[in-house]
Amino acid sequence: MEDFRLDVLRGYKNSQLVGKVVLAVMVTDARTGGMLLARRYVGVHRRDAADETDRDPRQTMDTALARVMHDLATDPDLVRAFAGIAPAAAR
Repeated sequence: MEDFRLDVLRGYKNSQLVGKVVLAVMVTDARTGGMLLARRYVGVHRRDAADETDRDPRQTMDTALARVMHDLATDPDLVRAFAGIAPAAAR
């Protein structure tokens, strides 16, 4: 995890919550030491809260985390990087 942050910007009538989650992923080939993939995944969510509740910060961060995890899970380059690595049993 590279960054996991919640910023609260308070205004006159409401607040804006900004959640940010950054994951840094590096995949290397254990045999050669060569880098197969180096990627940063970023999830951001903004929420306006007129009457800020105790749930707002968690919901903001949950959504930011869900976005970053979706990007990671659906990245075809990540799948290709792992496809190039022999299974542990075959080594």
